[in-house]
Amino acid sequence: MKKLLTLLFLFILILLFTCSNSIFAQTNEPIVGNWEFALTHKINYNAMIDTLVARGVHRDSVYQHAAYYVSLAAIIVSRCESSTMFFSPFENQVMLETKRYNDPSITDVQWGRWVKITDGRYMVEFKNRLEFYRLNPITGNFVYEKAPHNLSFVSAMLDNNMMLIKKGD
Repeated sequence: MKKLLTLLFLFILILLFTCSNSIFAQTNEPIVGNWEFALTHKINYNAMIDTLVARGVHRDSVYQHAAYYVSLAAIIVSRCESSTMFFSPFENQVMLETKRYNDPSITDVQWGRWVKITDGRYMVEFKNRLEFYRLNPITGNFVYEKAPHNLSFVSAMLDNNMMLIKKGD
């Protein structure tokens, strides 16, 4: 009887803990839901080369240009072709799912947390990076913003270009 009461007490305690966490969840946030990635416009490769030159890469450096093209293409293909991001109101968790390009039956998952910075701006924190998204009130989509401290060439090229589009309802 004592064990049964102990189990009942633990069950009630777990139930209360779960309910208290869901009370503080942010369910009315516009970012909550399932999202897909897309580009707002084509990447201007001439501007990309000019940006590389401004960063000290020589115009004749074919290998460096190729490395930047490959890194940019890898992110665009993996995000826009085969990734979805789910924002949960429960403990502000976010899940990024990406299907592998060479074998779509394998899905890689990254977990993180999202935080509302200001009205319409959100920060997504993964283990190895921070991403910022800003709500476009006209379309209802979120646009990627590069972090203020991020000097990455790829982030600069995707700034205000990669966006999240609501998937489904």
